[in-house]
Amino acid sequence: MTVNKDKYTIGQMAKLCNVSTKQLRFYDERGLVTPAYRDEINGYRYYERRQIEEILLLSELKQYNFSLEKIGRLLRNRELNPLQKELEQQLYELRRERKDIMAKYDSIIDRILNILHSSVYLIANQKTFAQDIISVQTFPETVVAYTRYVSYWHVDQLFTSRRAELFKFLSEHRLEEMGANMAFFYNGYKKQFSENPDDREGDLEVCIRIKNPDLSLPCVRVVEEFQAVSCIYVGPYRDMLPAYLDLESYARQHQIPLSGESLEEYLIGASMTANPNDYVTRLYLPFAREKRVRP
Repeated sequence: MTVNKDKYTIGQMAKLCNVSTKQLRFYDERGLVTPAYRDEINGYRYYERRQIEEILLLSELKQYNFSLEKIGRLLRNRELNPLQKELEQQLYELRRERKDIMAKYDSIIDRILNILHSSVYLIANQKTFAQDIISVQTFPETVVAYTRYVSYWHVDQLFTSRRAELFKFLSEHRLEEMGANMAFFYNGYKKQFSENPDDREGDLEVCIRIKNPDLSLPCVRVVEEFQAVSCIYVGPYRDMLPAYLDLESYARQHQIPLSGESLEEYLIGASMTANPNDYVTRLYLPFAREKRVRP
């Protein structure tokens, strides 16, 4: 059917604006862009020329992820000020989304690199700890999100709820994690292997490095640089005690006084693999505060 140049059928308008007839019918149903005329004889509905701009604007705003509700408001009020305000607000939202996406991207890259690095130890299958693979390491100053209190810490049970609690805090405060999960054992790290019921709870800090620290938050702190006797352990946590004993032996042989605390860094843990034999953990026994030497 031929119509005059100021009226367009749904098919003509769809072709002209590069949208489908299904989309135009949907816009009509939602009251966004409704055909301006209805032919009283045949009942056909026609768009008019001015509606070309409305449909083009609608398509553009959809590309910017505007909601249909916002698009409807802007189509009803075709003024510059409302459009500018909505565009500025959407720009802010998109920037925030981009930041979140980049944070997730960086986190995935960190996780991949962590697995690749830790896989070296898996391939080597280092399950015994000769003195030559123990070394003095400097743990650099870093900022962490953390929780610290007395809780169950025995190796027969992962402290999953503590980790979940920490990640809830990260999410609530929009903090970006970085690196592996860690845990400080403050009052007798070997008690986690003890069969004495009195040793099954202890002063435990669960923490993780963060990229965007806010030290005003109650569960964010600076971990100062420290030196430690350190090694990599591969295998189940329940079998980790010999590694600790080797570290203590190394410290005695080299006359290094220890603080009595320990740090475990879970390079590959239960969140990555269901096979405990593939766990990779870096152990640190920090020096006593008065002792500082170069690695």
